[in-house]
Amino acid sequence: MFRFLLPYKKEFILGPFFKLIEAVLELMLPTMTAFIIDKGIVPGNRNEILKWGVIMLFSAATGFGSAIICQFYASRASQGLGTDLRNALFEKIMSFSYRETQKLSPASLTNRIIVDTGQIQAGAAMVIRLLIRAPFLCIGGIVMAVVLNPKLSLLFIGLILLTALLLGAIIAASVSPAQKTQQKLDGLTVRLRQNLSGVRVIRAFSAEERETEAFEENTAAHARMASLTGYLTGITGPATTLLLNLGIIGVIGFGGWQVRQGTMSRGEIVALVNYFIMILNAFIVVSNLAVLFSKTAASTARVKEILEFEPALPELPAGPLPEPKPGQPLLEFENVTFRYTPEAAPALERISFKIFPGNFIGIIGGTGSGKSTLADLMQRFDDVTEGRILLCGTDIRTLPPAAVRQFFATVPQQKTLFVGTVSENLRWGNPTATDEEIAAACRAARAEEFINALPNGYDTFVERGGVNFSGGQRQRLTIARAFLKPAPLLILDDAFSALDAVTASAIRAEIESGRKNRTVVIVSQRAKMIRDADLILVLENGKTAGIGTHAELMKSCSVYKEITASQEVRE
Repeated sequence: MFRFLLPYKKEFILGPFFKLIEAVLELMLPTMTAFIIDKGIVPGNRNEILKWGVIMLFSAATGFGSAIICQFYASRASQGLGTDLRNALFEKIMSFSYRETQKLSPASLTNRIIVDTGQIQAGAAMVIRLLIRAPFLCIGGIVMAVVLNPKLSLLFIGLILLTALLLGAIIAASVSPAQKTQQKLDGLTVRLRQNLSGVRVIRAFSAEERETEAFEENTAAHARMASLTGYLTGITGPATTLLLNLGIIGVIGFGGWQVRQGTMSRGEIVALVNYFIMILNAFIVVSNLAVLFSKTAASTARVKEILEFEPALPELPAGPLPEPKPGQPLLEFENVTFRYTPEAAPALERISFKIFPGNFIGIIGGTGSGKSTLADLMQRFDDVTEGRILLCGTDIRTLPPAAVRQFFATVPQQKTLFVGTVSENLRWGNPTATDEEIAAACRAARAEEFINALPNGYDTFVERGGVNFSGGQRQRLTIARAFLKPAPLLILDDAFSALDAVTASAIRAEIESGRKNRTVVIVSQRAKMIRDADLILVLENGKTAGIGTHAELMKSCSVYKEITASQEVRE
């Protein structure tokens, strides 16, 4: 975490320095008060009262100015640190694979970026503002008390040691509950996100009451852990106040007796009481800091876990990408096997085929046969377990993942749109696309008609996930977005599932007419959509059940014949 503090080293040095100046001046005020009482008020010397009054006024003004400067540095450093940390976390998370993101939980990642980083930000501000000031006032107050009255200061020291032991025990006991509180918050966020995104399904199954009870259980678990943390940390203030107020009673009682004995002046007892109050306030601040830093330590550990997480697909330095040589496959699978986890059964096993420039490749199979996994491996969203995938003759594991994906324009199985306008969503495929190019892509995707019918056309606002569009509209928009991307290989993963047969066939015809400019891979459960493919790969349980043209597979592949026959019957 030190690298995030380094850009703000000036603030972390000058801020505490000015706060220290304020603390030194504040520490001198009780002694100045004693001088005014003993040298000015008791003997009736107005000049001494005026002199020390002006000195106190100047000290207070200087301390106020120093505190303002410290606050400025604390704000700038903490806000800058929080911004840098959030940016670094987001950049790191963007390097995770889909499976890694799901494993760490999107809700937990969201909380780490927002809640935990905010906690670290607050801790950094307190380091600058109070970490030096509060202990300095405690120690300085003790030193000044010893100078004024060594015997009476022993009471200070004894109570302070007892308070320090109490604070240490509370801090040690509160770190674990603070971490568990954050974990419970992660679970609560997961439940909330799930219910908000799946509210239609919940209502369709009349499960509102069940989900409400489950949510209440989550909130109760979080409340119990937060309450435990609150109980532990809440002890610090009252316990510190009790112990040090007992000390003040002792100072006034024993000091009053010494005043009557003539061994202590009135000003000294006032100064000692002020120092004890100063120490009391400083210890309350220290106790609050201890609570804050225990939470900050828990948040730092959670943020550090993300920053130190090594993604399965490390980003490689950018470099020139290979180009296909004449007669060389654009993409080639060589005996590829893939497992999601080392102990899991293969999701794909011994898959081999070649895709040449300009080819139309069809991939078909039953649900769970590995079609989408195969499409993900092409784009290196995961790395193969065995075998290799060659892009223009080069193993894609030796190429930067982000650069590899520039080869592909894809329509994913999940129809994802982002908050913004329709035009902004389409330009994800090509940020420099002209209005004419966007309109042409939408015509090809059969989306132009419904877009023009929208109140604001291409400037219509898209809500999160595209919930203000139907499934078919979202699918056509994602197809148009892929058409806009100038990539040599187009992958359509079950891209026609929400479309009627007429619309799907029309889009399929547009793809066929534009094949001279790019290679096409269609993953589909409809045999009709891939019937004219140059090569059809049939998958069953992650294995190759057949490979060839439609005519060849109708003769040699029973799985393909069954799929085709069943669909012809339905049609």
